[in-house]
Amino acid sequence: MQTTTEPKTGAAVPRWAEVAAPAALVWAAAYGALRLFWTLAGRPWLPPVGDDLGPFSDWPVVLLCAGTAVIAGAVAVPALRPRSRGGHRALMAAGAAVAAGTALSSFLLILDVVGLLLLGAGGIPLHAGAAASRAACAFGAVALAAALVAEHRRVRGGCPSCGRAPGAAPAPERAPGWAFAAAYTVVAAVAVRTLAEVLAGGRENPLFPDGVDDASSAFAAGAFTVVFALAGIVLPLALVHRWGRVWPRWVLPLAGRRVPRPLVLVPGVLASAGMVSYFLMSLGVLIADGAGAWGALGYPAWFFWAVIPAYVVWGAGLGVATVSYHRTGRPRCGHCGRG
Repeated sequence: MQTTTEPKTGAAVPRWAEVAAPAALVWAAAYGALRLFWTLAGRPWLPPVGDDLGPFSDWPVVLLCAGTAVIAGAVAVPALRPRSRGGHRALMAAGAAVAAGTALSSFLLILDVVGLLLLGAGGIPLHAGAAASRAACAFGAVALAAALVAEHRRVRGGCPSCGRAPGAAPAPERAPGWAFAAAYTVVAAVAVRTLAEVLAGGRENPLFPDGVDDASSAFAAGAFTVVFALAGIVLPLALVHRWGRVWPRWVLPLAGRRVPRPLVLVPGVLASAGMVSYFLMSLGVLIADGAGAWGALGYPAWFFWAVIPAYVVWGAGLGVATVSYHRTGRPRCGHCGRG
């Protein structure tokens, strides 16, 4: 008789795995048609800079949509799937490149999110049309990535829900050393960014260099400070320490209970993806053109050479720690019974 510790056979395919490839295909067709029309007939001016996707506007994003359509079609239609391991690896590599490029094209989305959180204060206004276009790119990247994950699990015989292969070892209960190194590297990057702010003039908040003079600006400045601390200190440490998986004793109503994994995983994924996308592009501009692009902010050139790489390290470190959190303390899968 089968026990609860034995893997179940015929694990059901989760809904997201079924719809990911068709969703990516539909997105590529619809959004690609819009971008092709804009490229040929003239793109509308989308604030704040006109190019809603920066250097990815026009033909680059059209090509990304075409690549998504080809790869998602190869995943969605069984007759088009590669028959060899080499073909599968090539499909995964090409898909990863297209998904990464599509995600990078939405690099300005993080400013839209900040503008939404600050309710338009702090000099970062929210423009619905441009934000919607960038959000659409992010959706396309997520849909294609999900389709690739589902296809890879199918080919390697892993559980379609959790990805564990037959005979997989139980998930470790403690984060590995490399994850702790990544998390504390984030804290160090935050310290570098804060120290640079102090040395550059001691401004309390980079969004409000002249202080706050009304209630909305005060609220936005306080919200920025709180989010900065949560994303730079609390989140990376929660990703590797036990109190990020089990509520500590001082959280009296919840002490000893499991922390809902999405509560830590989702912010880790979103913050990492947003920061890496935006600040990698910023680092490219800094290397190519120097600090002149940010001259209106009133900071010395060395400040940007210090803080932009720090932000890249911050985002990358969060990503590494998030991967570790996903692998650490994973509960037994309800579909296949592994874990």
